[in-house]
Amino acid sequence: MESRRQAARWRRVFSAGLQSGLGSGIVVRMSTVELILKKASALPDALQQEALHYVDYLLARQAEGSETRQWTRFSAEQLAAQYAEGDAIYEQD
Repeated sequence: MESRRQAARWRRVFSAGLQSGLGSGIVVRMSTVELILKKASALPDALQQEALHYVDYLLARQAEGSETRQWTRFSAEQLAAQYAEGDAIYEQD
């Protein structure tokens, strides 16, 4: 129950961050990059550095995932090239 309340709170906070100008009746949506820039600029330098390290981590994780998918595809292609259907010792359902 508490996690639902917390999730709803975060949605409200995030939604408030996405919209500005509600008091004037004008709704302006900011891009995610703009939101990150705006919120990160309010942080002290040490926390900005920490956020930068986290972005670097996310980029490395993304690249690692791409490389893993490429190796998986390559491996499957190599196996498919070496073995014929009749070589299978099991049947697929």
